[in-house]
Amino acid sequence: MTRSAPPAAVLEAAAAWRARHDDGPLSAAEETEFFQWLEADARHAAAFQEMDATWSALDRTREISPAALGLAPACRPRAAASRRWLPVALGVAAALAVL
Repeated sequence: MTRSAPPAAVLEAAAAWRARHDDGPLSAAEETEFFQWLEADARHAAAFQEMDATWSALDRTREISPAALGLAPACRPRAAASRRWLPVALGVAAALAVL
């Protein structure tokens, strides 16, 4: 049986929730909102798990030296700049993983 990809809106919400988790502990209100979102649709939990796995994999890439990738040290992106595109990259990676 082929698993269908979650709608883009679900993937975007999952990426946003994962990014919010990465920023530090959620407030009580945010935690309640997060669990309500997870329970609202089974696809939400699946999409969040995909984002979490992808996020973790991307975090592990920080351990790879620029030289191993064939990049000069000056080519390594700054952490602050990296965070802006990360939710988008996660969404794309999750969509490709589901295909």
